[in-house]
Amino acid sequence: MLNKTLLGSAAVIMTMVGAQAADLPSKKAAPATYVKICDAYGAGFFFIPGTDTCVKLGGYSRVEAQYVPGANIYSNAGALTQTSGSQDTSGFEVRGRLEADARTPTSYGVARTLVAIRATNSSGLRNSSASTTVYYNNPGLGSIAQTTNALPNTNQGNVTLERALMQWAGFTVGVAPENYADMPSIMYGSTLWAGYPNGMPQISYTAVLGGGLSATLALEDIKAGNYGNEVTVTPRNQIQYVASLRLDQSWGFVKLNGDLTNNSYWNDSAVSAAGVMGAIGTNQYTSNLGYKTQQGYAVGATVMFNLPMLAAGDKIWFSGNYSDGNIGQLLSTGSIWSGSAASGGRIAGGAYNAYSNVIVTNTNGGTNNLAYSVGTTKGWNLGAAMTHYWDAKWRSNIATSYVNLTPPTSTVNVVGKGSAWTAAASLIYSPVQNFDIGLEMQYLTARTSFNAGAAGQTALATFNTAAATSGAKLSGSNVSTKVRVERQF
Repeated sequence: MLNKTLLGSAAVIMTMVGAQAADLPSKKAAPATYVKICDAYGAGFFFIPGTDTCVKLGGYSRVEAQYVPGANIYSNAGALTQTSGSQDTSGFEVRGRLEADARTPTSYGVARTLVAIRATNSSGLRNSSASTTVYYNNPGLGSIAQTTNALPNTNQGNVTLERALMQWAGFTVGVAPENYADMPSIMYGSTLWAGYPNGMPQISYTAVLGGGLSATLALEDIKAGNYGNEVTVTPRNQIQYVASLRLDQSWGFVKLNGDLTNNSYWNDSAVSAAGVMGAIGTNQYTSNLGYKTQQGYAVGATVMFNLPMLAAGDKIWFSGNYSDGNIGQLLSTGSIWSGSAASGGRIAGGAYNAYSNVIVTNTNGGTNNLAYSVGTTKGWNLGAAMTHYWDAKWRSNIATSYVNLTPPTSTVNVVGKGSAWTAAASLIYSPVQNFDIGLEMQYLTARTSFNAGAAGQTALATFNTAAATSGAKLSGSNVSTKVRVERQF
């Protein structure tokens, strides 16, 4: 009987303890909050916890080695200013890029913010700060140029804000891709068409018209252009106007482009001479003497075709452009005598024209050059590029391009008509997705013929005598080889 009583009492006590324990706070961990995948904008996006904003993080690491044989360089006086043996023929460039892409839905479409920062360390041939451009005959516009290459014993490093843009309701503001240039940047070396790897500060609007048709109007910062003339001490129009019409279809796209730019030129030597200073006051820059403006424009078209009948992912591009006073829409930075500033500025070697949108053509008999006149450089280009996938891990890119530039005839500057042609091909191996190991070779040839002006003919005769050459043309060619290893994430 006693045992039964004890067991019953124990059962009651255990029941009471269990009931009280149920009322105590739980020590179990709270459910974990996991990052949610956001598939509305493609792969890689995820929700920022506690918001309806999706973000994607990415970037790449790149190592590139380049080899370019040296070439003798002559001044326009015919003197051998640098032998091929004194130049860097190889160089390295290491790049790292980080970007963040954030998107939030709104009643007027997606609000997007994109920031991308690129840092570079380069040496040898790739150290562009080691190249010094020397202009002969006139330190201003339109002179024959040659580049000298030091042998740097230090690396060059820089940081570039490649993208910093906001997009909403059709508007784009900030540093974004330029709106005129459409050819792809699939080649490692420079090609003879416009490119803006550092982006373009802008305010633009794109209207979607339906059926794959869209139209864009943009106000771009001309100082970020390739060949815009600079005026450092007087007000000027900083805006470049771009308009385009694009049709996207299953077969590819076609795009028509137009560009207007204002070239401002300040001839400092025209107002800095003794006597002129006194006539306009102690500050020569308070006068408009020596200030000229000239309108420039460019028009062009680009078309791309998908080629699934060859292989999945195959594409081919064609582009043609004409410019009068805005050759930045024909060429990337670095004129046809260099091919690329990232190649030591002398792929083709020799001596070639340095081009500008406007060139001083005549003094018109003015005192101290105050009555001078300017003219615009005209030009056109053609380009083609193609990507072909041999299989899932092997692909090739090929490209060819041609440019022809005609400056105005000048009696005071050594200028000349120039042309260049380039062809490039690459073979790329991707062991896994977004990991590329590539080899590319590029051939560039350039030719310059002097103008009929007195200054050009005098310089040509001097050059031919001292350099033991003949004829009215200078030409040169070279081959650039690049090896690139890149991993994107």
